[in-house]
Amino acid sequence: MTQASESKAIGVIARAATIFRVLERAPRGMSISELAREAALPRSTVHRLITDLAQEHLLLLANGRVCLGPALPRLAAANQHDVQSLSRPELERLAECCGETVNLSVLRADQALLVDQVASRQPLRVVSPVGEVLPLTVTAQGHAFLAALPEADLRARLGLEITQAGDYLTLCKALDVIRRDGIAFEAQRYLAGVCAFALTLDLPVSERYALSVVLPLARLDGREDMIRDALRQAADAIRARF
Repeated sequence: MTQASESKAIGVIARAATIFRVLERAPRGMSISELAREAALPRSTVHRLITDLAQEHLLLLANGRVCLGPALPRLAAANQHDVQSLSRPELERLAECCGETVNLSVLRADQALLVDQVASRQPLRVVSPVGEVLPLTVTAQGHAFLAALPEADLRARLGLEITQAGDYLTLCKALDVIRRDGIAFEAQRYLAGVCAFALTLDLPVSERYALSVVLPLARLDGREDMIRDALRQAADAIRARF
């Protein structure tokens, strides 16, 4: 490959990556014109890339709208398996340290998908099935994910119902607190009598992951600092494995 052709290939990859990132913020898809505008690319270039990427199932074009294709989750699943296997020992240590349920979640469009769990051994415990999808606006892991996103992504992730002025401003204030502290905390908004702590994992992978500790609110008193410290230590240990 000549230097010129190599540079051209790199340029194509960079433009395709730009399209993927724009569509990541638009789970409901976009028209070609909208995509070209958001990606700051010529419409003809975007149309050509969509055609090529759709043939590989990396993009899907239907009813005049473009969205991420079915091949991407399969590629991400291989990556997800590595994250789960490398994180599992730290999930187990964190659960043993806190005596509570520990969850590993991944951000998928406008939801948090639970991909791994170590359940508490206590008779009274909080357990959700692996594979359950959780809302972003009322869960600790959801708020941790939202706090890690650029502000421009929030409206696309959340949908129109939360982006009305009052709700959106309230949420943004809560996210600012999480960004300063590094840990999200929620109590009784998703489930009565339940609270959770969560933080995102800064990993060198394509998807965003969050680690959380979930427990009955009745067992929280006086343990907040211990759980926060243990959660941070577990996150640091997981990052070190990468």
